Amino acid sequence: MTQSQTIVAAAVEAAGGVDGFFINVAGGNLDVGGMFDETRLSHWRKAMSVCAQEGDIDITCLDEDDRAIPLGQLTDAVGQRLRFLIKLPVHDGAVHLLAIEQLRTLLKTPTSLAGVSVVRIAGLEGPFASEAISFETWADGPTSAPIRSPRIEGSPRRFVKCLAPNFMAPSEIEPWLEKDGAPSSSQFRNEWKEAASIALCRSLTNEIFMDGDTPQCVLASTPSRRLAYGQERNVSDDEFVALQACARWVFLEGADIEVRHTLFTNELGREWRDDRPYLDGVWARLLPSLDAAKLAYRAHLKTGSKETLKSLSDLRKTLGDEIQKLMQQTRDLSANVWRDIAIALGVTAIRFGLDPTKIAGAKAGFSVVFALTAIYIWASYWVALKTNRDFLQVIEDTRTAWRDKLYGYLDKADYAALAEKPIRDATAAYDRTKNRTTLAVSVIVLALFGVAIWESELASAWWPNSKATRAGTLDTQSPQEAPKGAKGAPDAGAKSPAISPKVE
Repeated sequence: MTQSQTIVAAAVEAAGGVDGFFINVAGGNLDVGGMFDETRLSHWRKAMSVCAQEGDIDITCLDEDDRAIPLGQLTDAVGQRLRFLIKLPVHDGAVHLLAIEQLRTLLKTPTSLAGVSVVRIAGLEGPFASEAISFETWADGPTSAPIRSPRIEGSPRRFVKCLAPNFMAPSEIEPWLEKDGAPSSSQFRNEWKEAASIALCRSLTNEIFMDGDTPQCVLASTPSRRLAYGQERNVSDDEFVALQACARWVFLEGADIEVRHTLFTNELGREWRDDRPYLDGVWARLLPSLDAAKLAYRAHLKTGSKETLKSLSDLRKTLGDEIQKLMQQTRDLSANVWRDIAIALGVTAIRFGLDPTKIAGAKAGFSVVFALTAIYIWASYWVALKTNRDFLQVIEDTRTAWRDKLYGYLDKADYAALAEKPIRDATAAYDRTKNRTTLAVSVIVLALFGVAIWESELASAWWPNSKATRAGTLDTQSPQEAPKGAKGAPDAGAKSPAISPKVE
């Protein structure tokens, strides 16, 4: 376990009583200076020695002419004006601090908190945490932490109009809302509490701007209130608890942030009967305004619930119609296939119910009939599939286009469960039927083409020794050309019986 941060923090704290003491923060690093006596300088010699060994923190000592002083020569610098430049490690998602001045500077520049999930402070007693950032004791070596992604949809700047770059609402609300639990009473937590109260007070207005050098704010109530903003100050624990409760309800209670923000600021300004500055009169009105806003929000939900139920009913009816159409398409597809099977069986039955040898050209005619039947069945099936596919695509495009406009109040999970899953299941049932019917139609078409080829003269060319070929040969031979040994055919090798003359 490294101890360099603790030793350096002790040296910085000990330097606070020297003559000409100053401490500056630049880029998260420290610049500490003054005229050090032997006792305080010994802290810095120890800190520089430990940091040189561990390497996590870099310390450079400069004289008043900004010339570097090596560690071995610090003993001769007692009573001189010195500066110690402390460079701290940088890690993704984490900030490492040695002094409260660094925390104060960090909180005054909220952009420095972007992506930060952990702030580690050397010597911190009583860790605390906000909804976005954990403030911990820096006990081990500096390490990285998960990079935090901001919740853009909950940014106070979406609901508070800010017209002055140096007087703005925070870009995030979560870093300024303390997590539930017993708060600590350290000076670092008090510093954060002061910064959080400033950020939250600005977030509970509708507009903030500068009128010359005077900050102003607007509460969009009935009637609208334009007030002097007032002097920012440290707030009491009770005031801070009330402020936290109001901001938490407005920004973290659910998705309707704009509605709750509007209702709260309306209640806050509606009871404002004087011209007292905002920061002077807001504390007595926070909790009453919160209670009134909650009642108004519940009434809003009841009114909205009727519209929501009607919209859900319309969604159910629409889904029912679409699923019914898909089921009808599935039934029609199966019925068409059975109709085609019946046609194929009918043609086959006619063929085998007749004797084509007694009708001239019957075999060639049946070959054409079988081929045309196969082409008709395949073309009919292809047209049905193409029509159904186009219909399904139109349904999908329409549902996607109207999803946000009609059912934006449903989150992705609810919409998937209520709308997408039933349609997906119905489409899957249709696809299964399509696969089966495609297999059946393919078998029928191939069989019909096979019979057509068999009936054509191609069969004679491909299978010259087949029974059909021999049968055709037998049918077309004359009795004189019958094969040897056939019944009724004369034997070429047999002698004709002699005819005796008739004797009278």
